[in-house]
Amino acid sequence: MGRPYPPVAVTMTNAGGPTPVKAVSLAPKGYEQILSAALAGAKALTVPAGAQYAIVQNNGTAAVRYRDDGTNPTATVGQMLPNGQELFYEGDLTSQAMMNNPYAMTRPVPYSAPGWV
Repeated sequence: MGRPYPPVAVTMTNAGGPTPVKAVSLAPKGYEQILSAALAGAKALTVPAGAQYAIVQNNGTAAVRYRDDGTNPTATVGQMLPNGQELFYEGDLTSQAMMNNPYAMTRPVPYSAPGWV
Protein backbone atom coordinates (compact mmCIF):
# COMPACT_ATOMS: atom_id res chain seq x y z
CA MET A 1 0.00 0.00 0.00
CA GLY A 2 2.95 2.34 -0.22
CA ARG A 3 5.59 3.64 2.09
CA PRO A 4 5.08 3.67 5.84
CA TYR A 5 4.49 6.87 7.68
CA PRO A 6 7.52 8.19 9.58
CA PRO A 7 7.55 7.60 13.34
CA VAL A 8 5.13 9.87 15.14
CA ALA A 9 4.82 10.80 18.79
CA VAL A 10 1.64 9.34 20.23
CA THR A 11 0.39 11.23 23.28
CA MET A 12 -1.17 9.02 25.89
CA THR A 13 -3.54 10.05 28.67
CA ASN A 14 -2.15 9.85 32.18
CA ALA A 15 -4.36 11.43 34.85
CA GLY A 16 -2.50 13.15 37.66
CA GLY A 17 0.96 13.22 36.12
CA PRO A 18 3.08 13.97 33.11
CA THR A 19 1.78 12.74 29.78
CA PRO A 20 4.06 10.01 28.40
CA VAL A 21 4.78 9.97 24.68
CA LYS A 22 5.82 6.99 22.59
CA ALA A 23 7.28 6.88 19.07
CA VAL A 24 5.40 4.61 16.67
CA SER A 25 6.27 3.73 13.07
CA LEU A 26 3.02 3.42 11.15
CA ALA A 27 2.26 1.25 8.12
CA PRO A 28 -0.71 2.32 5.96
CA LYS A 29 -3.70 -0.04 6.08
CA GLY A 30 -6.41 1.84 4.21
CA TYR A 31 -8.24 5.09 3.63
CA GLU A 32 -11.81 6.28 3.92
CA GLN A 33 -13.37 9.58 2.90
CA ILE A 34 -16.66 10.36 4.58
CA LEU A 35 -18.91 12.89 2.85
CA SER A 36 -21.15 15.18 4.87
CA ALA A 37 -24.30 13.51 3.51
CA ALA A 38 -23.19 10.28 5.24
CA LEU A 39 -22.89 12.18 8.53
CA ALA A 40 -26.48 13.46 8.65
CA GLY A 41 -26.94 10.71 11.23
CA ALA A 42 -24.26 8.79 13.10
CA LYS A 43 -21.75 6.97 10.87
CA ALA A 44 -19.38 4.26 12.09
CA LEU A 45 -15.91 4.07 10.58
CA THR A 46 -15.25 1.34 8.00
CA VAL A 47 -12.09 -0.09 9.54
CA PRO A 48 -9.74 -2.20 7.37
CA ALA A 49 -8.27 -5.41 8.78
CA GLY A 50 -5.21 -4.87 10.95
CA ALA A 51 -5.75 -1.15 11.51
CA GLN A 52 -4.97 0.04 15.04
CA TYR A 53 -4.87 3.80 14.50
CA ALA A 54 -6.99 6.32 12.62
CA ILE A 55 -6.16 9.91 11.77
CA VAL A 56 -9.46 11.76 11.39
CA GLN A 57 -9.20 15.15 9.70
CA ASN A 58 -12.14 17.53 9.73
CA ASN A 59 -11.73 19.59 6.57
CA GLY A 60 -15.35 20.70 6.53
CA THR A 61 -16.76 24.07 7.49
CA ALA A 62 -18.21 23.02 10.86
CA ALA A 63 -17.39 20.82 13.84
CA VAL A 64 -18.32 17.14 13.99
CA ARG A 65 -19.19 15.14 17.08
CA TYR A 66 -17.74 11.72 17.78
CA ARG A 67 -17.97 9.03 20.44
CA ASP A 68 -15.73 6.05 21.01
CA ASP A 69 -17.82 4.10 23.51
CA GLY A 70 -19.99 2.28 20.97
CA THR A 71 -22.87 4.75 21.41
CA ASN A 72 -23.83 7.03 18.54
CA PRO A 73 -23.24 10.76 18.96
CA THR A 74 -26.17 13.15 18.69
CA ALA A 75 -26.48 16.81 17.78
CA THR A 76 -25.78 17.67 21.43
CA VAL A 77 -23.81 14.71 22.86
CA GLY A 78 -20.28 13.64 21.95
CA GLN A 79 -16.77 15.05 21.78
CA MET A 80 -16.34 17.93 19.32
CA LEU A 81 -13.75 17.87 16.54
CA PRO A 82 -13.64 21.47 15.26
CA ASN A 83 -13.28 22.18 11.55
CA GLY A 84 -9.64 22.35 10.49
CA GLN A 85 -8.56 19.98 13.29
CA GLU A 86 -7.19 16.45 13.31
CA LEU A 87 -7.74 13.55 15.72
CA PHE A 88 -5.11 10.80 16.05
CA TYR A 89 -7.09 7.90 17.51
CA GLU A 90 -5.69 4.75 19.08
CA GLY A 91 -8.17 2.27 20.48
CA ASP A 92 -11.13 0.19 19.37
CA LEU A 93 -11.74 1.74 15.96
CA THR A 94 -14.96 -0.24 15.51
CA SER A 95 -16.57 1.63 18.42
CA GLN A 96 -15.84 5.05 16.87
CA ALA A 97 -18.88 6.86 15.41
CA MET A 98 -19.15 10.39 14.02
CA MET A 99 -21.89 12.82 13.01
CA ASN A 100 -21.96 16.45 11.98
CA ASN A 101 -24.21 19.38 11.45
CA PRO A 102 -25.43 20.00 7.88
CA TYR A 103 -22.68 22.52 7.07
CA ALA A 104 -19.68 20.19 7.22
CA MET A 105 -18.09 18.69 4.11
CA THR A 106 -15.70 15.69 3.95
CA ARG A 107 -13.64 13.73 6.44
CA PRO A 108 -10.58 11.88 5.16
CA VAL A 109 -9.61 8.99 7.44
CA PRO A 110 -6.33 7.15 6.79
CA TYR A 111 -5.86 3.96 8.83
CA SER A 112 -2.56 2.45 9.95
CA ALA A 113 -0.89 -0.11 12.18
CA PRO A 114 2.51 -0.21 13.85
CA GLY A 115 5.48 -1.36 11.80
CA TRP A 116 6.86 -1.20 8.32
CA VAL A 117 5.34 -2.64 5.18
